Amino acid sequence: MHYNKNHHFNNPNSRFNDNFNKNKQTTNNLYIKGLKPEINDESLQELCKQWGTIKSSKAIIDNKTNECKGYGFVMYETEEQAKLAMSELNKLDYQVSFAKESFSTRLKNLQDNVSTNVYMSNLPLTMDEKQFLELFKPFKVVSSIILYNETGASRGIGLVKLENREDAQTIIDKYNNQILPGGRNPLQVRFADSEAQKRLKGQAIHRKNYHNVKLFKYYLFI
Repeated sequence: MHYNKNHHFNNPNSRFNDNFNKNKQTTNNLYIKGLKPEINDESLQELCKQWGTIKSSKAIIDNKTNECKGYGFVMYETEEQAKLAMSELNKLDYQVSFAKESFSTRLKNLQDNVSTNVYMSNLPLTMDEKQFLELFKPFKVVSSIILYNETGASRGIGLVKLENREDAQTIIDKYNNQILPGGRNPLQVRFADSEAQKRLKGQAIHRKNYHNVKLFKYYLFI
């Protein structure tokens, strides 16, 4: 294993954080219902820009008819602007509420945009750490590791920390969905989870397990 003690990967055993929920209501992103069929992203923004600075607008379009399905989303720069828009739009007979972020959206928003840590799965199970390092030449590797199970067998998962973000992105673009010699499945290569992403995933797993336990107890006694 090649490892520099002055650099380390985030601890995968981060404690759950109760501030992270599977779905979180936002205070600057609005869900707007009652839109006309001809509304698109641009006209939705035109409608709503009078109440504040808009970061994004999205009218939900039917792929078959190319018409708006009757609802969309508008994200303002501040909570105050969103509240004003909600009040005014409701006066215009739209049904407006604060939107909820999906789990995948929250996960994406929590990514570390300066990280140089790369996660790789579906590595050949016979690959050793020397062969793993060969994948990243000619880039400078700060640290790398292959994960093994309790018996010492490879899990087919590796982590590498590159010197800079550009090198890390190049590695992702080069190897993602490629099958290495000795491998069975395409590689899955992406930036490693940030601490915040790990906490959110951990919280989701915790909630799922808690729900499964409750279901088990319910069916045990019926």
